[in-house]
Amino acid sequence: MLNNVRITTRITAGFALILVMLTGFAAFTWNRLDHLSDIDERSEFAENGAFLASDIATGVARAELKVVEFLQSPTPEGSRAVIADMEHVLALGQQAMTRGDRLADQIVALKVRHIEEMTQLTVDFSALVSRVTQMRQQGVDLRRTMEQIQRQMEAQGNTDAAYLALAASNDFLVSRVRIDRFLADGTVADFDEAEAPLQLTLQSLEALSRQPLSTEPRAAVTALQAGVADFWSNALAVRGLEINARTLERQVHETGVQVLEIVGEMQASAQATLEELDAQKVGVMSNTVLSILAGVAAAILIGALIAAYLARDLGTRMRQTVAQTNRLAQGDLDVDVSGTEGTNELAQVAQALAVFKRNAIEARHLAAEARRTEAEAAAAREVESRQQARVVRDIGAGLTRLAQGDLTEQIPNPPSDPFPAGYDGLREAFNSVVANLTGTVARITDVADQVRGGATEITSAAQDLASRAETQAATLEESAAALNEMNASVHSTAERARHAEQASRQNRDIAEASAAVVRDAVTAMRGIEASSDQITRIIGVIDDIAFQTNLLALNAGVEAARAGEAGRGFAVVASEVRGLAQRASDSAREIKSLISQSATQVKAGSALVGRTGDSLGQILTKAHEVSEQITAISLAANEQSVGLAEVNTGVNQLDQVTQQNAAVAEQANAAAASLQQRAEDLIREISGFRISGRMARAELSRPKMASPLPVVEPVPLRVVGGRSEGQMFASCLVKVGGAFQTTPCGPIKR
Repeated sequence: MLNNVRITTRITAGFALILVMLTGFAAFTWNRLDHLSDIDERSEFAENGAFLASDIATGVARAELKVVEFLQSPTPEGSRAVIADMEHVLALGQQAMTRGDRLADQIVALKVRHIEEMTQLTVDFSALVSRVTQMRQQGVDLRRTMEQIQRQMEAQGNTDAAYLALAASNDFLVSRVRIDRFLADGTVADFDEAEAPLQLTLQSLEALSRQPLSTEPRAAVTALQAGVADFWSNALAVRGLEINARTLERQVHETGVQVLEIVGEMQASAQATLEELDAQKVGVMSNTVLSILAGVAAAILIGALIAAYLARDLGTRMRQTVAQTNRLAQGDLDVDVSGTEGTNELAQVAQALAVFKRNAIEARHLAAEARRTEAEAAAAREVESRQQARVVRDIGAGLTRLAQGDLTEQIPNPPSDPFPAGYDGLREAFNSVVANLTGTVARITDVADQVRGGATEITSAAQDLASRAETQAATLEESAAALNEMNASVHSTAERARHAEQASRQNRDIAEASAAVVRDAVTAMRGIEASSDQITRIIGVIDDIAFQTNLLALNAGVEAARAGEAGRGFAVVASEVRGLAQRASDSAREIKSLISQSATQVKAGSALVGRTGDSLGQILTKAHEVSEQITAISLAANEQSVGLAEVNTGVNQLDQVTQQNAAVAEQANAAAASLQQRAEDLIREISGFRISGRMARAELSRPKMASPLPVVEPVPLRVVGGRSEGQMFASCLVKVGGAFQTTPCGPIKR
């Protein structure tokens, strides 16, 4: 069947098949690279989503810290700072919604509600702080007034009124302490317990108002009764504001927790997407490398098979045709002319030889007949003999040149010495074969030059790509090392911040315990002060009793003197009783003086302990602030550590991809070099043919090389596989038994 196919058609079809395969490989590679680009874009989109979720989580945490700062120190600047942080988080959520994140609409809705709740909390909490400040100042003023009334009553000697004023002051103080306990994160029951001592205060003031008082103290007691009632009204209002503020604070915290939960889902979803895309990228790259290697190997194999087939077929048939022509030229007319089947160029030459053979045979037959008519046809025979000799000579010389690969000359037909007309068809057939072979060899040479030039360009580009990939891999390695050191430093900072936070909490607990001890000491001092006042009253009563006893003893002595001798003994007894009463009165006055001094000292100690309690309270407040700041520092350090770990992971993955790209570039380089060598082999095979004006140009078109290309084998390639304690481990791609395999090749030194 192939005998009917022209030689030029065969060669063209072979090279067309190779070009089609190369075009297919190029299209496949472009498709794979486009797929990798799409995966990279999706990975970048997922990474941006993860970073945006981290920014939202950081913003929520920062807003929570600002809320705590505002509740500890409510100021308009603090309120605006909290709202600004929440609005920043809302803007980030709207940005995520614009990107099309699935959970972004929930974050936006929660942050809108969060801002509304925080706005209401700032308004209500500011009103609560103002009301509490007013109530506390009112309580201080009321108790000072009670103490002034107590001192006035003591100065006037009205011990009953002084005692009632003292009782009202103490009960009012207990009520205030219970209200303050409720405001200091106490329960509603703590506030309800403040009502009973407040009622006792009102009862004591009511009893005090029924005492015989002057105009000014009585007006002060009346004002105290109204003031205590107003104080309780303010306390009830504060109770409602405090409960509402606690509810809003709990709602703000719960909303923040919900936002953080949704952000956690966003981060988990982004991480899952990144892992899936990484797996797809690795799979696509592996398949692409294997497909390229298989395609290049197939192209090389098919090209070699086509070249071997054409060389074997053309060489065999050309040698066969030359041998048959030589035998015919030697006069062997028994030769079997083969290869006449088909319509290609060599078949046409064989057919021409068959015609020549038949003509020679006929000439031999005619020679016998010509001998009978030799006289008449001597001239004709001579001419015919010369023509045949010329035909055999010219055809034999042309076939000899053709067998040696020389296609530069054809059989001429000059006007001065024309080729025999009877054999002109044979000359034209031979010249047609030479012309067709000349064009075919020229086209083969051009195609081989183009293939060699393309392979050279591919080799240069692959070497440049491998060099840049190695430089990029080294840079990424140094970046990864620097990130590891930075991550360790941030982790150490977070550890120290946690230790500092624990120490701050211990200091705060000690300060709280000391504050409780001081409050108990103040309460005990005030109890001692009240007991001293009661003892003073009792001693006054004892002094009065001694005075009355002294008067009774005096009256008894007077009555005994009147009785005369009969009452003398009774007078002695009365005199002793009077002396005892006088001594009791003196002792009572001394004890009262000592107790007054002790009460004064107890009051001074109580004041000092109270100031100590205030100082400890301030220290406790500052300790709370320090603890919160250290907690914020610890949270920020942990977040930085997590962020650096993620960046380090991304750099390691990019490092791995860069090393794999370098491996692909090296493999492409090896394949291009192999293709270039095959093109050189084809050019050397075809260079045996000499055609007009082509030999010199073919030689000049070859690139100047210092030495011929060696046989290229794929070189071992390092592909980064992972890191361990700052050291990279790799696998090597080697050729074993005609196939590529990966084997461990140990750590890579920096």
